[in-house]
Amino acid sequence: MRMQMTGEWAKLMNDINPRHTAKVVSDIDKEVGLVAKDIAERSSDDAPVDTGYMRDTLKVNYERTGGTVESMWVVMPEVYEILPYLWMQNFNHATKGFFFTNAFNQQHAKFDKRLLAVIERAYK
Repeated sequence: MRMQMTGEWAKLMNDINPRHTAKVVSDIDKEVGLVAKDIAERSSDDAPVDTGYMRDTLKVNYERTGGTVESMWVVMPEVYEILPYLWMQNFNHATKGFFFTNAFNQQHAKFDKRLLAVIERAYK
């Protein structure tokens, strides 16, 4: 996902102090975690019914990896053994195709607004 650093981001750059910075970093991490959860749950809900194992695996497979500074949220860390099957179903299923792509794109469309709202709340 890519973000434009304009608008409310300028507040973060111009008014850096320990209280705001710590709160914004913590709140952004939580929000990105919610985005990962939303992608996992939506893709699981929309996955083909005949792939019960994949649906169950997708629903719970999002996690935070790495240390404090270099951490990131990952969707599907444990499904690599079924990844070829997942992508085949995502791109080729007759009625449920693009279930993962759509879940990701839906969250991607709202990503900037969600993070900007986090920054706004930190500065109130």
